[in-house]
Amino acid sequence: MPGEIRALMRALKGPLPKVDIGDHCRDPYDCPFLDRCWPEPPPHAIGTLYRMRPVQREAYESEGYSTILDLPDDETLTAIQERQRRAARKNGLIVE
Repeated sequence: MPGEIRALMRALKGPLPKVDIGDHCRDPYDCPFLDRCWPEPPPHAIGTLYRMRPVQREAYESEGYSTILDLPDDETLTAIQERQRRAARKNGLIVE
């Protein structure tokens, strides 16, 4: 067992895996490389949009939207998502 632990510790200190980041990094468990692979998300990251489905997040990201603030005004959102976008633009809370 001690040899296995040393080998795993060397792996954690070694180069990053050659695997794209994605939902698989947390399924079924958090990968020990999360802190090293995943960049710090920007404020109001598109993935924080309320009830965002992974497919929709990927579509927004492929279109170049990285934050809620990047979404065009005519983008159809749910009422809660729209309130979240308004709050992000205001940089404050909106209570309704």
